[in-house]
Amino acid sequence: MTQDPQRKWHLEDVAKTLYTTPSTLRRHLSKEGVSFCQLLLDVRMGIALNYLTFSNYSVFQISHRCGFGSNAYFCDAFKRKYGMTPSQFRTQSRQANDPNAIATMASQNDESIKKYFNGYNNAFLLKNEVPPINRI
Repeated sequence: MTQDPQRKWHLEDVAKTLYTTPSTLRRHLSKEGVSFCQLLLDVRMGIALNYLTFSNYSVFQISHRCGFGSNAYFCDAFKRKYGMTPSQFRTQSRQANDPNAIATMASQNDESIKKYFNGYNNAFLLKNEVPPINRI
């Protein structure tokens, strides 16, 4: 499903790919407390989150690439799941990955954190490098 999110997936197709029966797959999903439709939606939303954070595709393009029937449905489902629109998420996720935005957020909470982030970011900015976000 992650390899081809645009495809119209059916439980039977996935069961066949996993060399099991639809009823066995349904039973396993039920034990996990998730339906096949919910699993498919979660997979597509995960891919959409990645696109929103790391690509410049429009929200419309992302909804299509992730297999949603319409842009309106995608936006409604996204807002129900995450409490914000895809565009709002994109803005927040990009700010969260921006070292200067991180420093700004930190400065609102603690002056010592601000000094740490400013020193860390400046060391990389002087070299024209992007700091590794996973280490911040």
